[in-house]
Amino acid sequence: IYYCKTTLASQSALMASAEAGSPSSSGAPTCSPARESRVRYDRGMRIWGAEGQDALERASVCLLHAGPTGAEALKNLVLGGIRSFTVVDGERVGPQDLGNNFMIDQDALGRPRAEVVTASLKELNEAVGGSYVVDEPAQLISSNPSFFHEYDLVIGAQLRCSDAAALDAVCRERGIPLILGRAYGLVGLVQVCVAEHCVVESKPDNTIEDLRAAAAWAATHGAPFPRTSAEKADFKEGLRSLQRCIEGVPVEEENITEAIANAHRVWSGSSAPTPELVRLFQDEACQHLRAGSSPFWICVAALSRFVASNAAGALPLEGNIPDMHAGSQEFLALQRLYRAKAEADAQEVEGLAHDVAGAAGASVSRVTSAYVRSVCKNARRLRVIRCPALHPDGLPVRTEPEKGGTDALRQALASEDATASTAAFSVLVPAADRYYRTHQRFPGSLHGSEVPEGEVSQLHAIAQGLLAESGISGVHLPEDATTELVRWGGAELHCVAAIIGSIASQEAIKLLTGQFVPLAGTLFYSTLQIGTMLAAVATRSARPAACFREMGTRPNSGLGIGRRILDSLRQAKDSLVSPSSKGAKQRSLPDALSDLEGVVTNPQLPPSILDGNREMLRRLQGFCLRLSMPSSFPPKETLRVQFAVKKPKGIDYARGLLRTTGADCEESVRADLAALFQRAGVDPSFSFQDREFFGGRAAFLRAMMRKTAGARDACDALLKVLSAHLFGWDMLAHPEESAAAKKESAALRWKLRMQQMDPLFGALAALPWVVEVDPEKARHVQTTVLDSLEGDGWDVRGAVHKIWAGARDYKALRVGVDPGSCDAIKAVLEHTRRYDEQYGHKVYLPQ
Repeated sequence: IYYCKTTLASQSALMASAEAGSPSSSGAPTCSPARESRVRYDRGMRIWGAEGQDALERASVCLLHAGPTGAEALKNLVLGGIRSFTVVDGERVGPQDLGNNFMIDQDALGRPRAEVVTASLKELNEAVGGSYVVDEPAQLISSNPSFFHEYDLVIGAQLRCSDAAALDAVCRERGIPLILGRAYGLVGLVQVCVAEHCVVESKPDNTIEDLRAAAAWAATHGAPFPRTSAEKADFKEGLRSLQRCIEGVPVEEENITEAIANAHRVWSGSSAPTPELVRLFQDEACQHLRAGSSPFWICVAALSRFVASNAAGALPLEGNIPDMHAGSQEFLALQRLYRAKAEADAQEVEGLAHDVAGAAGASVSRVTSAYVRSVCKNARRLRVIRCPALHPDGLPVRTEPEKGGTDALRQALASEDATASTAAFSVLVPAADRYYRTHQRFPGSLHGSEVPEGEVSQLHAIAQGLLAESGISGVHLPEDATTELVRWGGAELHCVAAIIGSIASQEAIKLLTGQFVPLAGTLFYSTLQIGTMLAAVATRSARPAACFREMGTRPNSGLGIGRRILDSLRQAKDSLVSPSSKGAKQRSLPDALSDLEGVVTNPQLPPSILDGNREMLRRLQGFCLRLSMPSSFPPKETLRVQFAVKKPKGIDYARGLLRTTGADCEESVRADLAALFQRAGVDPSFSFQDREFFGGRAAFLRAMMRKTAGARDACDALLKVLSAHLFGWDMLAHPEESAAAKKESAALRWKLRMQQMDPLFGALAALPWVVEVDPEKARHVQTTVLDSLEGDGWDVRGAVHKIWAGARDYKALRVGVDPGSCDAIKAVLEHTRRYDEQYGHKVYLPQ
C-alpha cells in the first residue's frame, strides 16, 4: 500500500510539473483531468484503450465479503480506476484475518472488517470513491434485493451455493453481471453469471487481415483461394513471376520475397462469415428484433442483410493492411484505397441498421456511427456469451437435452486423469455447503490437523446424493478427494485467494469494458494438479456442448487425437480378445468406427490435415475390419517367449501374455506366474486357489512385493499388472483400510495406470495375425520388440520403428494379411507428428 501511494503521488507531482496550464492559487501549473487519467492509467489503457478506460471510470462495483478473495479482486479494480465501490460484510476483524488478508493489520482487531478493508483500498487510489455496509451478505440478499440495482457489477466472494443462486436471480432480473469467486482450501473457482453478454472487440491472440488478395486467382481457377499444396505452390509461383528480370535472370526484390513469405494470409483469412457469426445470424435475438433490442443485435441483423445482398457473400471490409516493403506513396495510396472501401461498406451497413431498427420500432439514435464502424471492423470476431441460471445446490441440472451439463460432469468424473480429481472437488464443495446448512459449520473445521472419519463419510454420502439428484449415476467420487476437503476445514488460504481474486478481477474488466471474451462457465483452480479446468456451458451462441477441458491445451491437439484413436482401437480390440469376460460392457466395432470418424474428420481443420485424417481413417477401418474376423485369433502358446530376469522384459512378458489371455485362461496365467517366481528364485508359498484370498485388499500386493525380495526388479511390475487384470482395480481400494494404506493404494493405482498407457498396445495387438501366417516370423518380430525395451526407460518410438523393421524384413505382414494393423500405428504416429508441426505442439506419446 505504501509503494502504491508513493507511486501515485510521484506520478501526480510529475504531471503537475510537466503539464502546461493555467496556474493554480499557489502558482504551480495544473493539468486537465483527462490528461491526469491518461498518465495515471497508462499501462491499462495500452491494453483496453481509451474507450475501455472510460467504461471503467464510469463503473460502480459492489463486493460481498471482505475476506482475502474479495479484497484481492477489488484491489485490482481500484488500481484499474473504477468510479466507486461498496463493500458489504458483517464480520469483525479476528485473529484469523491477520494471517490471510493483507488489507488488515493488527490495530484493526475488533473493528468491522468492511470498514477496515474499505479504508485500505481507498488508500491505493484516491481518485476512487469507496463506502461500506456492515451487514451479512446473505441477509442483505434476502431482505433488500433492490440494494444491488444501482451497481454495474457485483462480485460475490465466498458465497455458499444457495446464497449465490439467490443473488444470481436478483442480478439476472436487472441485467447486472455477477462474478463469483471462492477459495476453499487448496482449490478455488471463478464463475461468470450473465444472462447475455455481447462482445464486439474480442481481441483474439492471433488475427489475420482481410486482404481480399485472391481475386485474380479466383477468376482463373474457379475457387476463392488455393486449397491443396499444389495450388498453394502455383499461387507462390505466380508471385515469383512478378519479379523483374535482367537479361533473363530474375532480380530478387524485397517486396516479392515478403509477399511469398506471407502468402498464407491469402488462404488463411476469409471474407465469408465465420461459423460463429453464422450462428449469430440464426439466433432468435437477430431473427426477431424488438423495440428493446440492443444496438449489438440490430447491427448483427444489418450485417446479415449486407452479406445476403452481396453477390460474393462477403463481410464488410475491415480496412487494415499490414506493414510491408513499399514506397511511401504506394503504401499510402493502397492504405487509402482499403480505408475508402471499408468506409463505404460501413455506411451501407449503417443504413441497413437504421432500416431494421425502424422496422422493429427501436430507437435509431441508439445505433451510432462509431458503434456501427466498430462492429464492421470486428465482424469476424463478434461473440455472445450466455450463462444458465445457478442452481441452489451448485450442480448442473439438465433442462434441455441438447445442453447436457450433467453428461459432461459424468464423463469428467469417470475419466482416469487429473480431470476426475478436479471434477470431484466441483461436487464436493457444494456438498460442503449442504453440510454447512445442517451443522452451521464446514466439515473438518473443529478438528485441527486431524481428519474425522465420521465427517468424511457424511460428506461423501451427501456428495453422492447430490449426484443422484442431478441424474448422474454409475460414478463414484474418490475417497481421497473427500478426505482432503475435510482436512482443509473450509480454510481460505491467501495463496489460493490471490489467484482466484486476480482471475475474478480480470473477468470483471472484460465485462465492464465490453472487450475480450469472458469465461463461458466455471473455472476450477487446483493447487493439487497445478492447473485450471474449465467447465464450459452450452448455449445457443457459444459452445455446442458442455465439457470439462484443460485450459491451455487445444482439444484437437495431435496428442489428444492420437490418444483418442488409440483408446478407440484398444476398446474395439478388447471386446474381441476377451469375449468371455463377465460383467464387462462389450463394445461393438461400429461404435469404435463411429468414434474414429468423429475424431479424425473435422471440417474446421486445414485441408492438409484433413487429407491425413482421411488416409488414417481408411487404414484404421481396415484394421478394425480385420479384428472382426473370428479365425484370426491364435492360441496363446504361439506367443511364449523366453523370460529373462529384467524389469522391462517382465513388463512386456505380462503384456504379451495378457494380450492372448481371456478370462477362461485364468488358471494357466496363475501357473505361469508361479513358474516365473520359481525361475527368479522366489518361494511361491502363496496360494492362488481361493479367490476370496484377494478379497479386494491392497495388502495382498504389498505382501507379494515383500516376498519377491531380491527379485523385486524382475517381478513387481509383472505382479501388479497380472493381479490388476485378474481381479480388477477394486482390489486396490478396500474401504476398511487405514488412511495410510489408502494413500499407498492410491499411489499404486496411479502407477498401474501409467504402466498400462502406452502406444505399444496397438502394435503388439498386430502379432496374432502375423502368427497366423508364420509363427517363427512372428516370434522374431516379438523378439525385436523385447530387445528394444532393454534398459531402465521405454523408447516407445524406437520400439515401434523396430516392429516395422522386423515386419518389413520378413515380409510377415505381406502374405495374406491385411497390412492395416502395423500401418495403422504408423499412420497414427506420422499424422500426430504432422499435426503437431502444423500447430507447434510437442507430443510425448508414452503419456
